[in-house]
Amino acid sequence: MSLENSSPENEKFGKILNQAYIRRGVFMFIGITLLAFTCLFLYSNTGEVLQAIKSIKLEYVGLAFLMAFFDWWIGGMRNHIFVRETNPGISQRVCFDANLANIFIGAVTPSQTGGGPAHLYMLWRGGVKLTDGIAVSVMNYISTIVFFIISTGISIYHLQSIIPNDHISLLIKSGFAIFTTGFIIVLISLLAPERMGRVLMWIGKKLKSVFPNRFKNLDTKTEKLAGELQNYHKTIMFFLINNPLLLPLSFIITCIMYFNKYALAFVLLLGLGIEADFWTVIEIQAIIFFMLYHAPSPGASGFAELSIAGLMAHIIIDTKLATFTILHRSFLLLLGALVGAFIMLRELKKHNTEQTTTS
Repeated sequence: MSLENSSPENEKFGKILNQAYIRRGVFMFIGITLLAFTCLFLYSNTGEVLQAIKSIKLEYVGLAFLMAFFDWWIGGMRNHIFVRETNPGISQRVCFDANLANIFIGAVTPSQTGGGPAHLYMLWRGGVKLTDGIAVSVMNYISTIVFFIISTGISIYHLQSIIPNDHISLLIKSGFAIFTTGFIIVLISLLAPERMGRVLMWIGKKLKSVFPNRFKNLDTKTEKLAGELQNYHKTIMFFLINNPLLLPLSFIITCIMYFNKYALAFVLLLGLGIEADFWTVIEIQAIIFFMLYHAPSPGASGFAELSIAGLMAHIIIDTKLATFTILHRSFLLLLGALVGAFIMLRELKKHNTEQTTTS
């Protein structure tokens, strides 16, 4: 039986339940990443790159592993503080697994578009209602937007002299535009869900009239979405009214989570024997993560490697630049994506077995 068509929820999670879609994304991600790494190796001296890898201090590698695990754990905790309010019986493990599934599917889909649905799917499989999961995601997205705008704004102010006026500058400007648009949409949905619902239904009807063959059921889907806006609005208001400290707590956890990511890059530098100013590294990382959050390729592959190399070149000599970039991508994305792949595919297999048994 096809998972996509077995229930209304499966219909909504159609793409991430499609293993062919996942495989295609994995191949694209790996292909672009390998191409970017190859370019970095060609730019550097391959022999010196291998020598740099051999000379890495293992104690810092061990610390990097601990920090990577802490990143996964606190990402799950950021969701669990909300989930435990609506579903007291849900363990933090459900949120931990959902966070890693988010990392995996986000890595193999353009602009991380699959990460959110994968996260919601894992929460749903763990017993969290879809509308509650959406509300949790929105609350944390608000924290993320505020954090990125503040941290990136400060970093750009301090480091404007080293930011190249090329694709990096374009990514920064695009990031501000996307985050601002996202924040406005979330704010309108929060303050005026009925008005946003009417806008969505209007858009659905217009698109269907212009492209009747391509968007046959779009008006019906947008009407359902408008109804779901009301449901998740109620959950968000429940969070804000019954526990107004949850949103500030989410912001604090978001700050800790990203500071840990940024500091991990500094630890990798120490592992390579590179001395650098701690706060300069932190600010460069803030800009890098901001740029890559909505990068159009799967897992920001290609954009990430070139952006990391472009900004960190002010700190790292050419012979160690490729090594650092590989380590950076490995600890801050690839490792989490591998663990997330195991968790996600295991859950899909379990779900498929359940569907086959009941059919």
